[in-house]
Amino acid sequence: MADVERLTDADLERIDKNIADVLLGAAGYLQGNDKKQPINIKRDGKTLFTFTMEPLDERTIEKARKQNTKNKGRRNEEFDGNRYVAQLIYEATIEEDKQRLWRNREVWDKLNITNGADAVQAILTPAERSRLEEAILDMLGFNEDLSEMIEGL
Repeated sequence: MADVERLTDADLERIDKNIADVLLGAAGYLQGNDKKQPINIKRDGKTLFTFTMEPLDERTIEKARKQNTKNKGRRNEEFDGNRYVAQLIYEATIEEDKQRLWRNREVWDKLNITNGADAVQAILTPAERSRLEEAILDMLGFNEDLSEMIEGL
C-alpha cells in the first residue's frame, strides 16, 4: 500500500492561501502594462501613425456586441460585424491615443462622422481592421494553443 501523507490544518490553510493568490493573479489578466501593444499603421512602406492598444474586459466586448446588434431577439436580428470590430479597436486604444486619433474633431468634421468607432472605420482599411481584431484577440489569449494552456487536452 502506498504511503499517504497527512496534511495538517496549517498545511491546508497555506495551500488555500497559495491557491487564492494564484486565482487572483489569473483573474487580473488585464492588469499591467506588459499587455499593451504598440501599433504602427503602415501603407506603401511608410508609417502613417502609431497608437497603443490594451486588452479589453468581457463587459466592454459584450457592450460592443449589443450596440452593434439591431432588432435584438427578433427574427430579423442584424449584427454589424464591421462596425463591431471598429468599436473594439476604438475601445482597445489607450485613452491618450483615442483623443489624438479617433476623437479628432477636425477629422470628424472633414469625414462627416460623429464618434470614435466611425473614425476607426473611416480611417483604417478593412485589412488593417481585421489584423487589429486579431491583435485584440491575441492580447486576450484567444489565439494561444489550448493544449499549451490546459494540460491534458
